[in-house]
Order: sequence, then structure tokens, then C-alpha cells
Amino acid sequence: LCIHGIVGPMILWEASQQGTTSVMRLCVFFGQSLERRENGRTLLMYAVERRDLSVVRSLLAVGANPDVAYEDTGTTVLMVAVAE
Repeated sequence: LCIHGIVGPMILWEASQQGTTSVMRLCVFFGQSLERRENGRTLLMYAVERRDLSVVRSLLAVGANPDVAYEDTGTTVLMVAVAE
């Protein structure tokens, strides 16, 4: 999976969707960013929007930043989570 620093973003994405914290930790260790955006959103943003608490917890456990803001509104992930 995450060998010799070669990690595809899809591995981190799949691990986050499954809540596989150990794989997420390995991916982050080998250089994958939890703050990488797809369509303007981070993995944590997608998890909060889906109200997937187990994935949110897993992402926070491996270091995802809840203070990252949406590019279009400036609202942070934490603000969205509290409002939900």
C-alpha cells in the first residue's frame, strides 16, 4: 500500500471511507496530505457533510485539521460540524 514513499491519494481516500485508521496513519507517514482537496473539499469536509461520525473521528485521530476553511464561504469544518 504505502511503500517507499509512493502513495496514491486514492489509498488515503479509500482508507478514510472505511475508517481504517492504521492505513491512514501509514499514508500520512509516507507523505499523503490530509488537507489535499478534491473539488474544493478535504476528506474531513466530505465526512462531516455525510455526517459520518466514525470517519470524522478516524480522520481527526490521524491529524486532520478541523479549522480548515471552505474556499467559497470561509466557514471551517468545525463550524459546519457544530451547526449540523
